[in-house]
Amino acid sequence: MLDVMAKDRAAIRLYERLGWQHIGTTTHVFDGSEETPAHCYVEMESRSRILDQMAAEAEETDLYDATAAPEDTR
Repeated sequence: MLDVMAKDRAAIRLYERLGWQHIGTTTHVFDGSEETPAHCYVEMESRSRILDQMAAEAEETDLYDATAAPEDTR
């Protein structure tokens, strides 16, 4: 994951062309007062790996069962 300062438009374009996915925004505080907005990016391969890991952990803890039929709530 990486953060790119919002003012760095050339860097933003580069990372997006390279396939990095924007996942949110944050604010960095410098010298205790100056707030600078930044965009957070994750590499697509890393994102896939993280999602796969989360799914595997959910299966291990029985939080998710892909084979289970939906419950009838009538």
